[in-house]
Amino acid sequence: MKTKLTSKINWNNLEEVKEYKKKYYQKNKKEILQKNRGWKKKNKNHCKEYEKTRKSTEEYRKRNREWTRHKKIVDKKFVLAKRLRDSLGGALEHYTKTGKIYSSIKYGINYQLIIEHLKPFPKDLINYEIHHIKPLHTFNFINKDGSTNLKEVKKAFAPKNLILLTKEEHKNINHPKLIKFQNKN
Repeated sequence: MKTKLTSKINWNNLEEVKEYKKKYYQKNKKEILQKNRGWKKKNKNHCKEYEKTRKSTEEYRKRNREWTRHKKIVDKKFVLAKRLRDSLGGALEHYTKTGKIYSSIKYGINYQLIIEHLKPFPKDLINYEIHHIKPLHTFNFINKDGSTNLKEVKKAFAPKNLILLTKEEHKNINHPKLIKFQNKN
């Protein structure tokens, strides 16, 4: 049985159907979202499996790479936030036993504050790197019990410990640990 509203729609006309669905969603948004959340809670395993298979497809990875590449060109804040996330992940992977297991908020890192601190951005941001004034290897990221030292992680990624340097400048900085490594080889 069709209601007054649905009986007026020509179901063969895609534009009319789209418009109807858009209005229906706006009108019933709360109920629809609540119903979807309920279904997802009941079917967690199905949702996890679906996400795994969807994200493992080459098409998904290709679209994601294209989106990321485009976003890096358009949004300088995105570029810096991504570099910071990668840096945090790499540091914790290298200097701790557990690697990165919490979100940046749990570590006390606010990417927005860091990005504001690093402004103004150079036009050729691609030629710059984020430099830790006090090198990461000087921080003690592991507590005596083997857990991650959250205070040290927060200090290492504090805005005042980070600056933007050109790749050339960054490469020419002489840290004691780097000098030892270079002398060994």
